[in-house]
Amino acid sequence: MFHLEAIPESYKGASIQIIQPDVDPKEFGVNFTDATEEGFLALYRHGEEKGREFINR
Repeated sequence: MFHLEAIPESYKGASIQIIQPDVDPKEFGVNFTDATEEGFLALYRHGEEKGREFINR
């Protein structure tokens, strides 16, 4: 989740495509040290939507 180095665009000839939220997870009530159940659910749903966008492109 947290990295000091940028994730490369490819590795051993395979393309790496990153799926990430459009907004800061804090806007859903989730951060590194605190989260609400509602925030987790909202962030999870947002992740599902981002996954669907990726598959449908």
